[in-house]
Amino acid sequence: MRRFKFPLEGLLKVRQMEEAQAERALQEAQRQLLEAEEKHLEAERAVRDAIAVLRASLAQNANLEQLLVAVRHLDRAEQQRLAAEQQVAFAQAQVNRCLNEYRECRRRRELLEELREKAWRQWLAEFLQEEQKAADERALRDYALAEANGA
Repeated sequence: MRRFKFPLEGLLKVRQMEEAQAERALQEAQRQLLEAEEKHLEAERAVRDAIAVLRASLAQNANLEQLLVAVRHLDRAEQQRLAAEQQVAFAQAQVNRCLNEYRECRRRRELLEELREKAWRQWLAEFLQEEQKAADERALRDYALAEANGA
């Protein structure tokens, strides 16, 4: 009997490669999200530090120029925090997009694997049926030979 051959084997390999690429893209997006979150935390610390400097300046009755420098520093830190927050939101959107793409690739691969498994089961059933038929024919031939020889 012929060997099992899945006609869509090439497509299955393509789907597996697509899934692997989507998984790598997801991992990269997750890495970028972690970096963006770390930068956001650093920016929040910078804002807290700038607030502490401004409060200290106010408590020490600093002159107007020192207060203005502290306020400008706080303003820059807040702008950086907002930019970092936007980067986190963008990175999270990228992770979500990559995750959806990975899930879709995995679903398409699994669908082909299910088709392959179904084709394999069908091939195996046909193979076993042919084997059984050949075994039955041998048994009948052996029986007929034994009867002819007078056994």
